[in-house]
Amino acid sequence: MLLSIIILQTIFTRVVTSEDGSNVEQFHPFLFFNGKDVYSLRERARSTHAEIAKRISMATQEMKKNPESYLPPRDWRKFSSAWNERYGNDLTAAAFYCVLYPEDIKARKLAITFMERLENLPNWRVNATLHDDVPVAHSLTGMATAYDFLYEQLNNTQRTRFLKKIAGVTNELYVRSFDKTLWWGSAYLQNHVATNYMAIFTGALIVVRHKEPEAEKWMSRAHLMLSRNLELFNYVVDGSIDEGVAYGTYTSRSLIQYVFFALRHFRIDFTRSPWLKEHVWFLHYTVLSGFRQTVGIGDSNRNWFYGPESQLVFLDNYVLRNGLGN
Repeated sequence: MLLSIIILQTIFTRVVTSEDGSNVEQFHPFLFFNGKDVYSLRERARSTHAEIAKRISMATQEMKKNPESYLPPRDWRKFSSAWNERYGNDLTAAAFYCVLYPEDIKARKLAITFMERLENLPNWRVNATLHDDVPVAHSLTGMATAYDFLYEQLNNTQRTRFLKKIAGVTNELYVRSFDKTLWWGSAYLQNHVATNYMAIFTGALIVVRHKEPEAEKWMSRAHLMLSRNLELFNYVVDGSIDEGVAYGTYTSRSLIQYVFFALRHFRIDFTRSPWLKEHVWFLHYTVLSGFRQTVGIGDSNRNWFYGPESQLVFLDNYVLRNGLGN
């Protein structure tokens, strides 16, 4: 199911009214929410979602206390010396904190320094496993999401440089998805597949937003492969994942983000997926008593690597709609 030019153009149609009454394009934020939603998010951070906001705040405060422990190293040899998917994850948390608390100048500087460090690195790979695209995908997702969240706080030079980096890495993963020796580009139901294609999809959404035609083929490729993965999962009638709990949450996190983006940006509704409707039970029945650990399957650990909060919130709001996920 390829995206047509008409569908792609829909993300350019949202306009807002400026103070002088003229219509101007609202570029960012737009991935998960728009500028009007920000005020509601800030209000919820003080009320109904205060516990979630507190956790995001605590994480960012910790980064502010000891920034060099969290910022990507300037030297690529050090950056690539160990598995480094955490940088993209930490950047996303810091950037979202800046959305909720714009008055925190120190946090904003930290997040932008994060982006500058990533932009200056020649690549985002791990030296011991240069062929592995998963850590690259995490950095790309973080960089693209932070670009969307912090766009108004960036100067024109930063916007240009960061956008170029996002475009370059997205194209890199797109090209590698056709490489038969890398396997993930043509595979299904595996955490590398969902992680890497969701990174391509996120990067493409950002780049196509700035009317770069090249990004349309990246988005079409990611959309095609992610939708195929969902279609295959629909044959899994109990909502489980073949890789088990831990690695399975890489997959479910990425697929749920894809379902959200498809619905938000293209009005394509996958929320009736039979697999999604049963996935809550997989998350539930693999929990050991007291929610301390999960059942270890295969080479996985006894915990969720990602979630399950994000998956459960999505299932509650968009699929089940009955409070069960909560």
